[in-house]
Amino acid sequence: PFSRGKAPLGLHLQLNDNSWWGFSAAFAVPFSEVAGESTKVFLPLAAFDRAGSSGLSCSSCALDATRVSGLDVYVLFQEGPFEVRLRSITAVTDVPNFSVPRISLSDGSAITDMLAATIQSGASLYDKGYPELCI
Repeated sequence: PFSRGKAPLGLHLQLNDNSWWGFSAAFAVPFSEVAGESTKVFLPLAAFDRAGSSGLSCSSCALDATRVSGLDVYVLFQEGPFEVRLRSITAVTDVPNFSVPRISLSDGSAITDMLAATIQSGASLYDKGYPELCI
């Protein structure tokens, strides 16, 4: 759940095809006021544009979506403890419509604290070559 001064947790979902590369997309776990509240996240296929394998990257590689054979979920370079439960990962043909949890930011300093924590967490990820996780 949301707590003041805490950054959202960034995740890295990687799809694997028949190539040597994994293709990743980043997303943040939405905050909620209630522990254990379920939510959904939509990642367009075009978001899986980071090709990597064993610390190497490929800017000219592209995911073959017809040959997806596996997936991985990573939390990269972020301090814990944290808990994430994935209940479903589904490929869809149309953009889904769903609601996301809301949080109350009681005053301007709560907003400032959340932004400062997010920037601090994101700066480390950016410096390690993962700017897409700075979300």
